[in-house]
Amino acid sequence: KKLDNTLRFCRKCGAFKPDLAHHSRELGLCILCYQHWDLWSNNGIGFSNYKTYLLSLLYGALAHAAGLALLLPGMLRAWPSADARLVLLALWTGGTPSVLAFACLSAAASTLLGAGALLWLLFHAALVAQGRTAHTFFRQNGFSPSKPPKPPVSGRPFDFGAAGNFARTC
Repeated sequence: KKLDNTLRFCRKCGAFKPDLAHHSRELGLCILCYQHWDLWSNNGIGFSNYKTYLLSLLYGALAHAAGLALLLPGMLRAWPSADARLVLLALWTGGTPSVLAFACLSAAASTLLGAGALLWLLFHAALVAQGRTAHTFFRQNGFSPSKPPKPPVSGRPFDFGAAGNFARTC
């Protein structure tokens, strides 16, 4: 509802707009508890798929950690006998050191992707604990280039405490 207790309707699609609903430009409709548009799933993350999104971030971070744990012992055994300059050159020339070079590149990529997924998961976990959406977080902190920052709502009506928010989301 608006501040004068009248119902809100979306200016873009004309649909009834409950609290925490926002219009998704990519989908062309309003989504309840809209977080953001996700390029990996090609979908708007909101009320109906937020738990699935959080679990996919968790499983992605765990999969990259498992891949790194499987790559590291072999890399550490092979590294002392290999010349580092030849290992990177072996990617172009081939041969036995190219396996170590590919393992090093795979470990670096897995570390970056796993750390990114873990950091994004921690960011969303902090938002869940506060009872906020990513959309309102970025809007209130002034990250939206086309809209002015909104002041935070007094009393935070959608905050049920950290445990209550996680139970509500997950």
